[in-house]
Amino acid sequence: MDGRLDSIDPALRRPGRFDREFLFGLPDRDARRDILKIHTRQWSPPLSDSFLEELAEHCVGYCGADIKAVCAEAALCALRRRYPQIYASAQKLQLDVSSISMQGRDFLAAMRKTVPAAQRAVSSPAKALTPVILPLLGQALASVLGALRKLFPHAEQGLRGHKGPGETDLTAGILEDDLMYSEDEGPSVFANGPLHKQTAPKGSYLRSDRSALHQPTSHRPRLLLTGRGGSGQSSHLAPALLHALEKFTVYTLDMAVLYGVSSTSPEEACAQLFREARRTAPSILYVPHIQLWWDTVGSALRATFLSLLQDIPPFSPILLLATCSSPHCDLFQDLFQEVQDLFRVEYGEVYEVQLPTQQERTSFFEDLILNQAAKPPASKKKAVLQALEVLPVAPPPPPPQMSEAELQRLEEQEEDTLRELRLFLRSVTDRLTLDKRFKAFTKPVDVQEVPDYLTVIKQPMDLSTVLSKIDLHKYVTVNEFIQDVDLIWKNALEYNPDVDPSDRQIRHRACSLKDTVHAIIRDELDEEFEKICEQMKESRATRGCSTSRFAPSYYHVLPRTNGPVDPVKNCAGAIKEVTVPTVTSTPRAAASHKKKRRRSRWSNGIITKKKCSSSAHASKEDGEEGEEEDEDGEEGEEEAEHAQESGVEDLEAGGDSSMESESTHTHAEALDLGEKPPPESTVPETVEEDIITEKGAVRMTRGRKSQVQQHMDMEQAMKILTQKTPQLVVDHEKLKELLSRVVSKTEGYEVYQLEKLYALLCQSIYRHRKDYDKTALIEGMKMEIESFT
Repeated sequence: MDGRLDSIDPALRRPGRFDREFLFGLPDRDARRDILKIHTRQWSPPLSDSFLEELAEHCVGYCGADIKAVCAEAALCALRRRYPQIYASAQKLQLDVSSISMQGRDFLAAMRKTVPAAQRAVSSPAKALTPVILPLLGQALASVLGALRKLFPHAEQGLRGHKGPGETDLTAGILEDDLMYSEDEGPSVFANGPLHKQTAPKGSYLRSDRSALHQPTSHRPRLLLTGRGGSGQSSHLAPALLHALEKFTVYTLDMAVLYGVSSTSPEEACAQLFREARRTAPSILYVPHIQLWWDTVGSALRATFLSLLQDIPPFSPILLLATCSSPHCDLFQDLFQEVQDLFRVEYGEVYEVQLPTQQERTSFFEDLILNQAAKPPASKKKAVLQALEVLPVAPPPPPPQMSEAELQRLEEQEEDTLRELRLFLRSVTDRLTLDKRFKAFTKPVDVQEVPDYLTVIKQPMDLSTVLSKIDLHKYVTVNEFIQDVDLIWKNALEYNPDVDPSDRQIRHRACSLKDTVHAIIRDELDEEFEKICEQMKESRATRGCSTSRFAPSYYHVLPRTNGPVDPVKNCAGAIKEVTVPTVTSTPRAAASHKKKRRRSRWSNGIITKKKCSSSAHASKEDGEEGEEEDEDGEEGEEEAEHAQESGVEDLEAGGDSSMESESTHTHAEALDLGEKPPPESTVPETVEEDIITEKGAVRMTRGRKSQVQQHMDMEQAMKILTQKTPQLVVDHEKLKELLSRVVSKTEGYEVYQLEKLYALLCQSIYRHRKDYDKTALIEGMKMEIESFT
């Protein structure tokens, strides 16, 4: 069960409901060190043991997941510091991992971004002494820990040193359990007593737990940290003491906890904390600012607190830790007399924090004045050089190796998708074949009737050949099918010049064929299905597959004779294999039916033409056109004459209309296939409005802003690299005089006042952080010291 223990019904926790109750607390220092070793064991070079010890000391309150997150974030911080340019590129770059060095600042930055488990729900009062305060209160903390060992011997479990080099966990567990493995086995508990013949007095069988050899004993352990206001007993010493005793559960009895829950009274909340402390003993009851707490709470809560404190068994390992902002001798008032009676000076239960000594104040200000104030400004040249380093693009990863079963299953999935593609392409081709306008393109050109056709056209193509290629699995994508249809259109335009009216009609029908195919594909083809087919083609090319076992092996049954070049001969062979995703898609259904318009007779292919024609397809249409001409009569002749006259007018007015028509359809083809239009194409007015403002100035779009920003960054980087570094000017003798002056002036100051002066000196150093001449900084620090009161 995961949750707060106080929210669980006590009836569920009694014996008989559950066999065992395990409390998984947060890892201690040794456990955190082992967790850090696990998550950094593959780092090269490995982290030092001393660094891991210090890092584990600072990760109090972190669970295993928090420590893992800190390690991962620290690695990312080191990566960003070494290669900042990887976030400005969308490509994978080659990095030298050996040049990435982990530093302590990376872990500090990671810890600032991670909220530990102990502080996510409730803020923990435990906190280690910061490196700044350590010179002031480090000695006082050591003295408090020494006094606590006498008052509360159980604290030795939390302050115990690390295991020796040859001591394993099993050995440590055996040696620590003195009661279970003691040589004093006591009297026999059996009726006959075969092993131990000695007898024991009545009631002496279960009294071994009272022996002082087996476990530490303390009588109502209590400790009060007193001192003048601002001496650091509540803000620094007590949290550092709880940080050192991290193995024990801490229950804070401040006013925020007692009065923070509106559903319970303060007396009930206090009783609940005492019950949990007794259940999880050894534990700690922490009361910060006890004199303020005692003066603020009501008499009922004070009486409840005293009664619960007296009800704790005298030898129970529950430590009462409190802090006070006034000396112990000042608690002789009637209101605080009860507080003074709780902590006895003669028993060593009161520790008074003294003012910092001269040596402690010197250590406190020494690094700030002598070292940090004399440091030059941070140089950005190294960071700029790293940012400007051009990294090579990483090669693509090799394709994964698949087994025979996986390849077979993949080919079956590809065949399912290609089968849907072939059904769709056959449907489109059949519609084109049944259309009367395109009957001239349904069969190959008869080279006996048109002997010079193969000399002009190098790649013949017709709809019957397209159907043959569909049967031979030649088409893997719809674009390949469109290319063959466009080839029919190009061949018709190339062989039939725009001179004869009958040739012109062939050209018009070829253009109509192309537009019809593109319109059908655009309207009925699912874009996702086409993307899947393109991925299949790329994957098969990557795998190097060239054959498909699903293609028909004996498509041509009869032996082929030596004759003219058969366009189907170019279709022999197997298609390339491509990968298809596991989820296949089919072409979408046709669009909703639109209102039919009346089609002209010309659109149905009813056009009269001269019998003598140089067109390659004219000979195949004579019979069909003749029948249509007889049926249509005079109306067809009038339409043909009108078409011929309009074609002549177009030829006289537009010059070479064949070139114009070809360029127009080429542009249309580019738009249908999603390609870029020719450079001479005009830009739409809406696009021009997005680029050019009314005043004629170029608008700052997102792309231009990025380019300008990169250009500005490059100029700034080059300026930093070419800038000459000035010489550092600092008077170290004056800094030593400042240190002596600040130590002498702060005689008798409390910790709070020393922290205030330290912050003012830090502000002066920060204001002059970019100065190479530290003369003004020294004068400013001198003024801050002299004016501080």
